Amino acid sequence: MENKFTETEFTELKRMMSEITTHLPEHYAGHVWAAHTKIKGQQEPQPCQCGSSGGLWAGAVSTIRNYIKDVEANAV
Repeated sequence: MENKFTETEFTELKRMMSEITTHLPEHYAGHVWAAHTKIKGQQEPQPCQCGSSGGLWAGAVSTIRNYIKDVEANAV
């Protein structure tokens, strides 16, 4: 899989994701959503951080984690 981020951006993305467990810190929301849309290749409006948007945020975190795994698995 092609890495859509620079080496520095990818390292920062990995660091940020390592700090996210069951709760998405508010100060990471914009970064997570921006990375999610970059990986997906389509712009989507950022959801609110209320409980009803939890599924969207969980999906975004999952997309990023899967992306990191795929990039690292395909690194030569």
